[in-house]
Amino acid sequence: MKKQIVFMLCILLLVLPLQIHATATPEKSVEITKENVQAFVEQMFEENMKEYQIPGAVILVVKDNEILYEQGFGYANLEQELKVDPSQSFFRIGSVSKLFTATAIMQLVEQGLVDLEADVNEYLTYFQIDTQQFQPIRVKHLLTHTPGFDERFFGMAAEHYSKRLPLREYLKENQPQLIREPGQYIQYSNYGMGILGLVIEEVTGLSYEEYIEQHILKPLNMNETYVAMNAAVEDQLAREYFPRGEHFQEEPLYDYHYPPAGSFVATAEDMAKFMLLHLNEGTWNGTTVINESTAKLMHERQFSQHPNVQGFGYGFFERLQNSHRFLEHGGNTGGTNSMLMIDKERNIGIFTSNNGFAGGLLSYYFPSAFINHFYPMSQSVAAMETAAQPVEEGLKRYEGSYYTNRYSHEDASKITLAMAPPIKVSQDTDHSLIVQNLGQESTFIQVEPLVFMNPETEQYLAFEEDGKGQITHLFYPDSFVYEKGTWYQNAMLHGILFGVFVLFSVATGLFLIIRLIKKLVTRNKQRNSTETRQSWYKDAGKLNMLICLSFLLFLVVLVTGLLQMDGIAAVFIELPLAVQLALYIPLITLILVLIQGFALIFAWLSRSGTVFKRLYYTTVLFLAMSVLLVLNYYNMIGI
Repeated sequence: MKKQIVFMLCILLLVLPLQIHATATPEKSVEITKENVQAFVEQMFEENMKEYQIPGAVILVVKDNEILYEQGFGYANLEQELKVDPSQSFFRIGSVSKLFTATAIMQLVEQGLVDLEADVNEYLTYFQIDTQQFQPIRVKHLLTHTPGFDERFFGMAAEHYSKRLPLREYLKENQPQLIREPGQYIQYSNYGMGILGLVIEEVTGLSYEEYIEQHILKPLNMNETYVAMNAAVEDQLAREYFPRGEHFQEEPLYDYHYPPAGSFVATAEDMAKFMLLHLNEGTWNGTTVINESTAKLMHERQFSQHPNVQGFGYGFFERLQNSHRFLEHGGNTGGTNSMLMIDKERNIGIFTSNNGFAGGLLSYYFPSAFINHFYPMSQSVAAMETAAQPVEEGLKRYEGSYYTNRYSHEDASKITLAMAPPIKVSQDTDHSLIVQNLGQESTFIQVEPLVFMNPETEQYLAFEEDGKGQITHLFYPDSFVYEKGTWYQNAMLHGILFGVFVLFSVATGLFLIIRLIKKLVTRNKQRNSTETRQSWYKDAGKLNMLICLSFLLFLVVLVTGLLQMDGIAAVFIELPLAVQLALYIPLITLILVLIQGFALIFAWLSRSGTVFKRLYYTTVLFLAMSVLLVLNYYNMIGI
């Protein structure tokens, strides 16, 4: 059971856009000094590392072109008792890697080798992206996570970095379908960033790794940064851990098949150089990596779902909080959790990483808490915002549950929707909404039609309606898109149906065991019996039993497969054979359900058997059909 929980949670860390915004703010601004930062960081890290069972963490803050504060906490390697060192400990930075890819693409843009408006297929020679009936995917769409790709999680990693596939080969064999018009909605895409890495290879004739090393890492003297896992980092690598009771399990040296999206490893001090590069508009330590105009283009907002809601630059997320604008990118590999954030106005940058399974909560919570502590919002600003004239419209239409649009339409990883709590919106007053997200509850006041503002953080959320005035989407203050759910998407309903059917199936299984025992005891009498028996496909009782037994078989095989998934990395490598087989068993159940449907129609018409039996069999049939629909919704029938 422990491993199943791990399986679910580690996917959740990757799928959920965890962007938690704290609301408690001090009354006046706290100056960003080494002493104040140290006091704030040490208290927060010591408390949260213990709570989330994080073995090791690192934090580095730059200000005015210098390292203001850096500190390692805990251990990079528990077995060797190797403590975290900001200058020597290598951390997987996960999706923070995407900022290097974006920077490299913008180098090629300023050289005239890549056009932001061009169809990305113009640069691909090994294969072409199938856009089907949609418009071409442009380079700018990939930089702003708006290409329209579906999501895939299974098979995106190799069990050891030495088995990582060539980039072009992996991208060709694992192309997701296009599910929406490019440039329409944000949906975070690892595959899209992988394609940008391939564009770099196609245009320059160098491997992605060679290009990054020659044109970004060496010019910045980032000698302790590597594009992907390799033998050189093993000794000083912050190993990944998740807790098993009072102990920790160490993860293997897996790696992803698309380094441009998430395979970099680096020390905190090297990441300081990269932050300073962007804080200084593309030039650092006398070396220009990208021109000032190009850097500004990367940092400006290039796409947002609504003018009031934060969006993306080229590669960077926006964070709008407490009347300030920040640029950032997080990274979660499942076992290492990182966050990079820069404030260009005050010339401040923060990089933090940790190697604990649940450390994603700390890495995403920290920047928000840092802002609330050192950048408290002016109460006069909040007062001015809330003094706006109220909008005269009913708010009932906004109520409901909103689900992330980042899930797979193709594979069983869609089950994350059942584990990820939706954003719940309910009416508070005639002019405000209560919004619940990841355990936090906030009040948003309407400032214009479809737009609401949180007076405590000055963050906005916006809604989208269709031509009939029905609300369809929520644009939350985390740069992501959420779709308004319908009644049949309710995970609690799915759980109830599943649970009740399990009880019916288990009861049927126990009944069968008792019946078999009874038959063995009375087998001589049964041998002399002349009772006529119906064929199994006409006997509603036997069909009912077969349906329940097929479902029990599905559960047993599925659980057996999940128990074979040892650790975090197993989620991203390949589904065990038992899990793959389990997903085909519902097809047997489906056939039995169809046959039972006809058998019960005949039974009701002919009044065969007792009314109680017919009602019981009909109830089981309804539950079986409902559970099959739930499994189909989560792509858990077939592969």
